[in-house]
Amino acid sequence: MLRTLVLIIVIFTSLICSAQILNVEKSRISGDSANYFLGSAGFDFSLYDRSVTSEDQIIYTNLGLNVDLAYISENHLYLNITKLKYKTATGSKPIRAGYTHFRANFMWVKPLSHELYGQLQFDGGRGMDFRGLSGGGLRLRIAQTPSFNLYAGLGAMYETEEWRHPNIDTLITNNQLKTSSYISTRLKLSDTFDFNLVAYYQGGNDADDQIFRNRLNLDTNLLLKISELLTFSASFSCAYDAQPVVPVQEFIYTLNNGIMLKF
Repeated sequence: MLRTLVLIIVIFTSLICSAQILNVEKSRISGDSANYFLGSAGFDFSLYDRSVTSEDQIIYTNLGLNVDLAYISENHLYLNITKLKYKTATGSKPIRAGYTHFRANFMWVKPLSHELYGQLQFDGGRGMDFRGLSGGGLRLRIAQTPSFNLYAGLGAMYETEEWRHPNIDTLITNNQLKTSSYISTRLKLSDTFDFNLVAYYQGGNDADDQIFRNRLNLDTNLLLKISELLTFSASFSCAYDAQPVVPVQEFIYTLNNGIMLKF
C-alpha cells in the first residue's frame, strides 16, 4: 500500500508543478485571443496514525486529485474536468468517488452554439459502481457584459448507471434517455468580488419501471477579496435525485469555505 501511495505522488507532482489556475466557466467568456491551453491540477495526500496501542492501530488515509484542462481555439472550446477522492480508516469501509467530464463547445463565440459531452463517474460510498453518459445540445448566450454573463443550455443525453442495493447484494443496472438543461452565470463586480453558479436539470421516463426520474445539480463558487492580505473563498455543491435507482439519500451536498492570508 505504501509503495502505491508513493508512486501516485511521484506521478502527479509533475502535473502540479506545471499547472496554471483555471476556472472552466471563466475560460468561456473571453474571445480576445485563441489557440491556447489553460490548465490546473491539484493533488493532496495525508496519512496519519491515531493508534492507541500497537495491537489497536487506527490509520487514516486521504487522497484527492483535481484536474481542469481547456483548449480554446478561434471557433471551438474543449474542456475536461476530473475529480477523484479516496478516504479510508483502519476497520472502516473505504470511500471512493470521482468523475471525469469532457465537453466540446462548437462555434462558442456565437450567441447560439452547440455542445457535445461525455462523463464517467463512480461513488462507492453511496453504492454507485458506475455512471456513464453522453449527449449534446444547444448553448444560448442570454447576456454578456465585462462584469456579468448568463447562459442557458438545452439538450438530451443517454445515461447508464450501475448501483449496488444497500439491503441486498444485488447490482442494478439502469439505462435511460433524458433531457438535460442548465443555466450558468458569472458576476464579477470588481477584482474583489467574483461569483459563479451552474445549475443542471436532467429528467426522463424509465421505460422499464415506468418511473419519471429527475435530478438537479447545483454548483456555486464565491471569491471575495477582503483586503490586500485577506481573501475569503467559498464553494457549495449539491445534488437532488428525486427517484434514485436504489434506496439512498436523495439530497447530498458539499460545503467548503476558508480564508487565505497573503503576505
